[in-house]
Amino acid sequence: MATINLLIAPIQGYTPTQRAEAISQELNKINMPIAEQCASRYVFGWITHPITGECVLQADTAYTIWVHPDNNLLALIALMPNLPMQVQAGLVALIENSQTITFGQLLTGQEDILTDAQLEADGWFNPITEP
Repeated sequence: MATINLLIAPIQGYTPTQRAEAISQELNKINMPIAEQCASRYVFGWITHPITGECVLQADTAYTIWVHPDNNLLALIALMPNLPMQVQAGLVALIENSQTITFGQLLTGQEDILTDAQLEADGWFNPITEP
């Protein structure tokens, strides 16, 4: 298991936190179309910086996503507008032609990944204060 902190940038219509939430939810929909979803709507959690509003998706690159044959990738691809069309098409082909994928297979190598040490040093976590 390799947990990463994937920095999520805002896009038109989404704050970083809204986009992280939407990505996590759309990843879940690959596995299970909305009509069949149970209580869990998200694959990964996220952390929002308390001051800057920046957001990281805390994701496991080895996490296996079972691909449901009735998945719809339009919303997930729409959340990645800065990816070149060729890369988007490659991701769609990978998902549509696989029974399972790992989250790491969806990464292009162009993402901004922050370490836990960076998060702590940059004030992502409120310090615990003694009463």
